[in-house]
Amino acid sequence: MILKKTSLENIIDTIKFIEDRYKVIELLKSIVYDLTKFANERDHVQKIVESHFWLFGEQYNLASADQRMQKALVRYRNILYGEEDVTAKLNADAENERRMDIFLCNTRNIETTFETTLEENIVVELKAPRVLLTKKVLRQVEDYMDYIRRQPQFNSELRKWKFIAVCKEVDDYVKSQYKAFEDKGKVGLVFQVDNCEVYALTWDDIFKSFEIKHKPMLERLKYDRERVANELMAEVSDTEGREKADTLTKIAVAEVL
Repeated sequence: MILKKTSLENIIDTIKFIEDRYKVIELLKSIVYDLTKFANERDHVQKIVESHFWLFGEQYNLASADQRMQKALVRYRNILYGEEDVTAKLNADAENERRMDIFLCNTRNIETTFETTLEENIVVELKAPRVLLTKKVLRQVEDYMDYIRRQPQFNSELRKWKFIAVCKEVDDYVKSQYKAFEDKGKVGLVFQVDNCEVYALTWDDIFKSFEIKHKPMLERLKYDRERVANELMAEVSDTEGREKADTLTKIAVAEVL
């Protein structure tokens, strides 16, 4: 009866789709946890996230990666509205030279009082696995937020901004910020002002979120995730250190999802 409604090929493709995502998760875990001292954000973590930004939400489109703030905002406007460039002038500011690691954006319908469309965007700051998520890292993310809030063409109340810092571990200051905003009921929230929110997440938060979302399907499939991980590690058994991190990154980037 099932095969009358879909083909076996489609069923297999769906299973492979989930498997490929787990491959990316396992590769990223190895880079973040096992190759900490050899991996960095630009050559490894960022390249993987650029290719697989579903890690931060299916609903977002990749607007830019590693571009200066001004170019990122131009690209942002282009994707959403198809404009040639940003029509309003950006303020002359040294922060134009700041680089954003990943800038994801999209519009999605969120029900409001006046039945309007609320536009949601996220900015992700990625750090090397060995970097601790501290007050200094959060300040960099807040700089992005402050810059965008100052731009008149991006400060409508109908826009919502999420700024996310991701590291392997967080320090005591970040943990204290979790406590300060825990009444909001949002995992990782450390600051909120107007239509902007700042989040501090660990890679374990990202991985666990993925696992929770896919757990029901994987349990029904009796999927052997450990076998997938072992097969991947077998492909790089002859490499060590930076070479191993580079190879794992290439494999992850090559996964077409």
